[in-house]
Amino acid sequence: MHGKPVDAFFGVNYTAGMNWKTLVGDLVARGMSYRAIGKVIGTGPGNVHAIGAGLREDVMWSLGDKLITLHRKVMRRKVK
Repeated sequence: MHGKPVDAFFGVNYTAGMNWKTLVGDLVARGMSYRAIGKVIGTGPGNVHAIGAGLREDVMWSLGDKLITLHRKVMRRKVK
């Protein structure tokens, strides 16, 4: 199930073997807070921190899907 990256431009392989920690780290590096990420994906900042710290490897499908969508949106923005 680890096929070609869905988003080849950024080299991110959005598959079942997702590295959630990397997605959260990318969003934080682009200036988003855990609170802001949580608000968009529908969870609290503590949960986003746990995902970003690698304390939660299994993420519910609904949260994971929203996190992937947010990541794609934010990463496609030009860096200021």
